[in-house]
Amino acid sequence: MSHRIVAGAVCLCVAIAATSVAHAQQRRPSPRPQRSGNAAIVGRVFDAATNAPIRRAQIQGTNKELFVDALSDDEGRFQLNDLAPGQWHVTVAKGGYFTWQIGQRRPFDQPPPITLSRGQRVTAEVGLSRGGVIAGRVYDSSGEPLAGLRVRVYRARIVSGYRRLEDVGAADYTDDTGAYRIFGLPSGDYFVAASLRVAP
Repeated sequence: MSHRIVAGAVCLCVAIAATSVAHAQQRRPSPRPQRSGNAAIVGRVFDAATNAPIRRAQIQGTNKELFVDALSDDEGRFQLNDLAPGQWHVTVAKGGYFTWQIGQRRPFDQPPPITLSRGQRVTAEVGLSRGGVIAGRVYDSSGEPLAGLRVRVYRARIVSGYRRLEDVGAADYTDDTGAYRIFGLPSGDYFVAASLRVAP
């Protein structure tokens, strides 16, 4: 009788272990896509007003499956190597400047992708412009500063014949004095809105 109980317990443990292994295999994330290719996007980042090289600008390329990044060197030069053929978008960012995408004609425009063929090497010159700053303080009706509010910047845009406000992606949180500072904005007209983190 005791042997049957022990055998049953062993079988139950084996079944539980097999089930755990199966669940672990199901939860195991699928492997991330690997970089495979010999194309490249290289270039130089410079100040659009002075033509001086911009060092340590952040360059990020994506083909919707992979993200490849690099930093510009002391001469403003960068390289994105080992890229697969296909369509790529490249974004260049640096503190104090507003972010720019290669191929962009105006701020906030969506540029066409860079189409790479196998072994192709594309060269790009990227001029960044200094961004503007919107700064201020937020108070309540009694004049007390409000801390921890999220402040966002919007711009007006015509969509399907209607005027809409579009979040430009720049935001900040007010400090203990109610102050905020949003930087890196291209010239233009903006709307500023403050809200609690849990409410619109």
